Amino acid sequence: MSTELGALLGRAAEELSTDGPLDDLRAVGLRRVVRRRRVQRHTVESVAGVAAAGVVGTAAWFGLDRGVPAPPAHTPSPSVSATPTLTPTPTPTPTPNPSLPPPLTPAPARAGVPDAFVAPPGLLGQTAEGWMLSIYRPQYVPVGGTVDDARADVQEVHLVSPAGEHYALLSLPVDPQVTVLHWDATAERARVGMTSDGHDMTVGWLDLRTGALTTDQPPFDETGTYLTTLPDGNELWTELEKTLLEGAANPGVGVYVVAPGADPRLLVVDPYPLNHAYLDPGSEQIVTETVGWGGLDVTRISDGSTRHISYDRPGVQCFLVGWVDDTSVLVTCNDADGRAIVDGGLPTTVLVDTATSTATVVSRLELGDPFPGISGRGVSAGGTLVFQGAPLTEDATFVDPTTGLYAWAGGTSTLLQSLGDDGGMFWTSVRGSTVYAEVAPTNADRAETITAHDLESGATTVLSGAPAPAEGVGQWLGDSVSWWVAGSSGN
Repeated sequence: MSTELGALLGRAAEELSTDGPLDDLRAVGLRRVVRRRRVQRHTVESVAGVAAAGVVGTAAWFGLDRGVPAPPAHTPSPSVSATPTLTPTPTPTPTPNPSLPPPLTPAPARAGVPDAFVAPPGLLGQTAEGWMLSIYRPQYVPVGGTVDDARADVQEVHLVSPAGEHYALLSLPVDPQVTVLHWDATAERARVGMTSDGHDMTVGWLDLRTGALTTDQPPFDETGTYLTTLPDGNELWTELEKTLLEGAANPGVGVYVVAPGADPRLLVVDPYPLNHAYLDPGSEQIVTETVGWGGLDVTRISDGSTRHISYDRPGVQCFLVGWVDDTSVLVTCNDADGRAIVDGGLPTTVLVDTATSTATVVSRLELGDPFPGISGRGVSAGGTLVFQGAPLTEDATFVDPTTGLYAWAGGTSTLLQSLGDDGGMFWTSVRGSTVYAEVAPTNADRAETITAHDLESGATTVLSGAPAPAEGVGQWLGDSVSWWVAGSSGN
């Protein structure tokens, strides 16, 4: 199988489109998805899960339980007098209750942006793990217009509680488009990317108090790409040569560790730049697929040491699904010669122990079982691997579109969220036992939605819904929201 980027881009085009020629909207959607594979926070998936503790109390303090009646202030009982008197009894003054939250003020309505309250003073400093920072820049096609007329009128910064309550924090100019890359709870600034007039993204900081933007990125060229922030404050970056985008032979893409104020340190060369390296749940090592998909390379971030693990399965290609836990990686394997997945027999799931360098067949998939359609997009939540895929059919191929998000544990997969008939793909993130799933529409004919799935309780919370119809808007487009959930570093 070719390792040229041109071939990989062709594969991506097949993955992300349906039968028929690309119309304008679908072309916009494909370019957006490929761009996000390169420049947004989800290109490296870290699953160093941290439980979202203490958020309920914080939410209640800021009035999220406002449906509960407040206790009445104490009013003294009037005295009973044996003799009538014309002197009026003074009206008792209610005693202030300092435990009540201040009243919340609805924020001005913005078309394409979720309804919100104005962020109360001090809210930023009271956020905790599980709160989300999101930036909305809704793009749309005006009534009677075409994709070439697409525009955005507002750019709003929200804090979102774990219960899905939105608080408007800042209004930013429409240009540049600001993308959230990383944010820590209570922090007064966020790591962001800035894109203007279609140019490559520049990385810097957004001051969440003032809205000021500053540029701060390592000395890469314009194709340097931020991947993630590690728990120790160091960052992972890649540098994609422009020749790769022109279909030249693919020498691989370097993955670098960048300490604050230091020069980038090359960590590993990733042969497949569309997938990129994947960070383990402990944020200590990354795994990359080897050329030809015959094994894995596991690289320790602290010293750059790399250990090669071969699947030792001649004539078989295996594709990375993701980390299951700190030492286990799940892959799916099939006959390397057939385009259809089942040409050489039903595929198998294989668990690779990165500590012992052994690969064990876990199960053989049956028709109808969920199959990971896009390699390397799984995230780990406490030993459960969450991936996107589609039911396996007799004529299924590796380029079939995703239809749902699945949770894999102990060899069994269950459906978490379906894409329905609209198509698209998922961008996922994990905090503790909660999986956050953004639906990114491939066809660019609608905006994204973000849903939280608690794997322990089974609860589902919509954190950001699709925008409602609005006057003058012919069609909402995608690429309208970026977000980061406070908690662990990396994804």
